[in-house]
Amino acid sequence: MWHLNYGRGIDHERALLDMSTQEGFVLKQGSHYSFDGWPLGQGREAAIACLRQNVGMAHSIEDELRQELGLPPAQRKRSVRP
Repeated sequence: MWHLNYGRGIDHERALLDMSTQEGFVLKQGSHYSFDGWPLGQGREAAIACLRQNVGMAHSIEDELRQELGLPPAQRKRSVRP
């Protein structure tokens, strides 16, 4: 289920898309992916790119998935701005 990228490590967005599609949070119709009525993209790579660009949406999907699986909430690092 995990995909490793050289120099980057585990591809979190790819794993998130795969698990959330499997659990039914992300809807896949043909090659189109959507979450809560919002399109993520046509094709898997486009949906992954959308999750990388829209961190808030990725966090929303992850939060719902973790709740459904009975996992504790994600511990996210807060960015510090000077």
